[in-house]
Amino acid sequence: MKKNFGLMAVFFDENDTLSDFSSLSAIKIYNSLADSWELSKTIPYTPNLTLAPAQLRQQLKDIAESLKPCRVIISRDLKGIPYQIFDQSGFIICEADAFDLELLDVIRMDLLETQKSDLLANTDAPTAPVATDQPGRFFIDLDKLQKNRPDISSKMALMPFFEKGDFLLLDVICEHFPPWFTERFPQMGLTFTIVEDANKMTHVIVEKKGADR
Repeated sequence: MKKNFGLMAVFFDENDTLSDFSSLSAIKIYNSLADSWELSKTIPYTPNLTLAPAQLRQQLKDIAESLKPCRVIISRDLKGIPYQIFDQSGFIICEADAFDLELLDVIRMDLLETQKSDLLANTDAPTAPVATDQPGRFFIDLDKLQKNRPDISSKMALMPFFEKGDFLLLDVICEHFPPWFTERFPQMGLTFTIVEDANKMTHVIVEKKGADR
């Protein structure tokens, strides 16, 4: 889903300089025009640091709601409960040492490039096993595929490949083990081994019974 990078909320202190949360005096929302930015809204806000955590959380949730549809926050420093609430509310949190309007352009360009890279990564997920440089060996990132294409089930992605049978070994990367493997593999002459890599991802190594590796 594309985010709105044409609206950005900036934290300012009482001297109208970029602020961290504890020194916050106002949140200003800037709106992108054709070739510039304009100040569209100012929300006065001085945090009460003596509030109980539950009260502070609720206050911050109300502030987050008031910033919609803006989804980008720029501050000098944001951490702890404020960071948690804004992050959980779907904001992209950016930090800088000083503020000027050019900063908004730089941040927007960075965010657009990141979004573009993410979209390209998402569309690159193969919908069927891919051959490796070793004969007879294939792999498929089922975790990535199902996150990007939830309409494709593991059976839809793998059964045609298994029925064709033209492989020796298949490495299936997944978050959750497909339970139908246990049911269908014996009749298909397949075995599997489950291993976990250094990134805590599950690999199901599927082989033909008696295959010579």
